[in-house]
Amino acid sequence: MEYFLQIAVDTIVLASLYTLIGTGFSLRYSIVKYLDIGFAVYMTLGAYAYFVFSKYVGLYAFLYSILFSAVVAYICERFYFAKLEDRKSSSMIMMIASLGFMTLVQAVIAMIFTSNVQGLRTDISVYNVFGIAITDVKVISILCAFIFVVLLNLILKRTKFGSHIRAINDNKSLAETTGIPVKKISLIIASISAGVATLAGILYGMDTSVDPLMGMSLLLSGVTASIIIDIQDAKKVYIGAIILAIIQNTVVWFLGGEWKDAIVFLLLIVILLLRPEGLLGKKLIRTV
Repeated sequence: MEYFLQIAVDTIVLASLYTLIGTGFSLRYSIVKYLDIGFAVYMTLGAYAYFVFSKYVGLYAFLYSILFSAVVAYICERFYFAKLEDRKSSSMIMMIASLGFMTLVQAVIAMIFTSNVQGLRTDISVYNVFGIAITDVKVISILCAFIFVVLLNLILKRTKFGSHIRAINDNKSLAETTGIPVKKISLIIASISAGVATLAGILYGMDTSVDPLMGMSLLLSGVTASIIIDIQDAKKVYIGAIILAIIQNTVVWFLGGEWKDAIVFLLLIVILLLRPEGLLGKKLIRTV
């Protein structure tokens, strides 16, 4: 019985991580309408920023790392991606541009920190609750995902800023004609998404380890979690995250750990072939 409870807890923790990644990515997609592969690098960049800041500012490293990634995202959005959008670049060009950005940053990180695996923590606290082992990082992951989902739903449903995001998501061109500051909101969302990605990267790194290429595999899981339900609705990503975590842990239990990443890709293929708009989506996803 304890074994099944342990699997259930691990599934919730995994779903929390995917919720943060998928929600941040979906929020970004709802504004820009292209697959921003560069989103993956903020998980890596934030984790390594924490690795550096933790040596000097202690617990404040969390906040400093998130702010660092948010500033980088703001600068890149304003002086790189926004310029490409102003030139009416297609979604394909934007996606390739984000891929180039990710490749560049990964290379810089590898040059500075090498390609070796790094650990963010050595003093992880493990608690035993009714025979279930859970670390402090896993508890924080669950709380962060829950708080973020609640806050996001409140913002999107109850604030003017949220109504603007919904309007841009529905029709970006129409939103511009009605006076909604699309470019300003895009900058803000880019920073918020990068901050969320950083949080996910740090939590993942604390629980396992970090390396310059870790962001892409995490992004694949986060994107799959968002696509399962509806990539255009960031409020519902947690449902897809739970579904993905259950499937992933079940497959690992029966077939072994080597299938952990493979099942994510297979599930993504199935969803794209059978229902690319997502289980609850109404519009087809266009990536080009």
